[in-house]
Parts: sequence; structure tokens; C-alpha cells
Amino acid sequence: MKVLFIGGTGRLSKDVASLALEKNWDVYLLTRGSKERKLYVNSGYHMIYGDIRDSEKAKSVLEGYTFDTVIDFISYNLNQLKNTLSVVDGKYKQFIFISTAGVYAYKEENLPIREDKTPVGNDNWQYTLDKYKCERYLAEKFKEDGTHYYTIVRPSVTYGNTRIPYPLVPQDTLKEWTFMDRIERGVPIPIFDGGKTIASLTHTRDFAVGVVGLFMNDKAKNLPVHIANDESVSYKELLDTLQNVIGKKIVHSEITREQIYKCLPEMEQIIEGSKGRDIRFDNSRIKLLVPEYKNSVSLYDGLQDMIRHYNKHPELKLIDWGWNGRVDRLISTYGGVKIDKPRIKDKKDALRYDAGRYPAVGLAAKVAGKLKGH
Repeated sequence: MKVLFIGGTGRLSKDVASLALEKNWDVYLLTRGSKERKLYVNSGYHMIYGDIRDSEKAKSVLEGYTFDTVIDFISYNLNQLKNTLSVVDGKYKQFIFISTAGVYAYKEENLPIREDKTPVGNDNWQYTLDKYKCERYLAEKFKEDGTHYYTIVRPSVTYGNTRIPYPLVPQDTLKEWTFMDRIERGVPIPIFDGGKTIASLTHTRDFAVGVVGLFMNDKAKNLPVHIANDESVSYKELLDTLQNVIGKKIVHSEITREQIYKCLPEMEQIIEGSKGRDIRFDNSRIKLLVPEYKNSVSLYDGLQDMIRHYNKHPELKLIDWGWNGRVDRLISTYGGVKIDKPRIKDKKDALRYDAGRYPAVGLAAKVAGKLKGH
């Protein structure tokens, strides 16, 4: 059985690809071959190098290939999905689309969420709205198709050895270690609503069991399936667990949502649309479709594995100094904590920090073009 990963070395997909190989699938990866992700390429994979966004070149490198399942991790809007489907047209039996549990338009009094009862169409976050539009398009496209079928996978908050499950981390996914760097330096991290928000945190290894179990699973034909943890924890409990893992007190500063949005405006839709809302799931459907699915990785063990992996690969410990500057501005302005400017060796990183912490510097740097392309 052959599966094509569009992606396959990313934070969410790498454990899925690894498990698929372990389960004796012929695993093909369509990837651009970025140097940051080479660490997660298994020698057993069939590598196909190309960019799915360049449809003509992607069609060229895939010429002659057919697969049982194609799984798409990197279509984030309808145009990207249509492009991907055009590239793999006629090459699969099952198309798996990785959506998000953020599509649910739920009321917290109606928890837990169920695929067959909870409405979808959350328009409070552009990301979730775009994923919802993709889901609608797939349902319409495959409605009269008796040969091929789709399966929609809706992950909630997933984490693994390169993903930190706290809501306030840099948007640059390669630089999430910035959050841990603050903790190691003893600098406060922001927390909102006392950390009481309830989330479902699922380790990527558990997520992988659910996803691989859906490969060529006729019972999942044209169905949406969320894959989440049966147990929900608060973000305060997450920080307490992380504190136990690292053996170091985590300093945090209580900041209101509105104050966060003034310094980190990109967080407003994310918090209001998803990560600032309590959530719990009924996982009956995934357990019915994939009986071996369970939450086997505890939060403590998952976070411990994350720290161990970063320490083993210090080249992954990248810092977003611009984000650091904005968070220092946030906490020093609204948290009542005096934060000294850190010592930064690289001049460009120092400028990024200053641009984040001091709006006038950021504006001047932008006008001068000093941060262009960085």
C-alpha cells in the first residue's frame, strides 16, 4: 500500500510518516527538502522533491506515480487545496485533508464536541474559516464520486518534540524555543485569565496512531474525524507540569487579553477564536474507526521528550528576538515587572529586539528598510 505525504517532515506530520513506515506502508514524501527538516527524513522514505505550490513542476515530478492514499498537511486555504487536488488528480483512492478542530462553532455549555452534533463554521479566526471552506469544498467535490473518497482529520492542540503547546509562542514555528529560552533565563512569560482556559493537548505520536489507522479505512469514507485527548487540562496545569519536568520555577505575569492584543495583535483571533476558549471532546468516532487509538503519552512524558530532543539538537534552539522584544514590552508595560534588556551578540538580532520592544525604533527600522527580508 502506498501513501503520498504532501509534507511529511513537519511538526505534525513527521510522526505520522514514521508510523506509516513502521506499519509497512510504502511512504512517499513530496517535499521541498528544506535543510531544517532533513533531521526527520527516514532512509526508508521515497523522496520526491518539488513544491506543491508550483503546480506544473509538481505534476512533472509526480508523473507516473499512483497511490492508495494522499494526505495533505499544508493546504491552509481553498486556493491551495484546489491547486493540490489538481496536482494529484487521478493519483489516489483516498484523499486525507488535515483540517483543524478550530472549525467547530460551539458553545461552551454544549461540550463535549461531537462530529455529528456540533456545528462547524467558526468565523472568529481566519485560519479556521479557511479550513472550514476547504471542508465544504471537499464535501461538494466528492458528493457524486463513487471511485474516490476523502477523509477530514481535525486535530486540536497537538504537541511533540518540536512543538510547545502553550498559546503564547512565536508565530514562526521554527522559533518556538524562544518561549523556553525565556523560562531558562528566568524572564516572565505572559499568562491570561489565570491560566484557567481548558485545552485538549494531544501528543503527535498518539495523533499518528489515529491518522495512520484512517489510511484506506472504508469506514472513514467522506467523514470528518477529530483526533484529540480524552482529558483536558488548563494552561496553568500545563505550566505546572512543565515546571516539574525542568525542575525550575516558571515566572509568569498575569496580563489581560486586551493588553496582549496591544503588543501582540496577531494573537487576538487565535485566542478569541480558539485557544482562549474551554474545549472538551467526545472521541467516540476515532475510537470506533481506529480501535487502537488511545492517549498513551502523558503530558509529563511528552514535555520531557520535547526538552530532551531540543537538548540533543541545540541547532533547533532558534530565538525570535523581535517577539521577545514585544513580550518584554507587554510585561514591562502592563505586568508591572521591570525587565532589563538582554545581551544580544548579533547586531541584527539586537535591532529586531529593539524594534519589538520600542515602537519608535521599529517604525524607524521599517522606514529605513533595515529589517527588510529578516
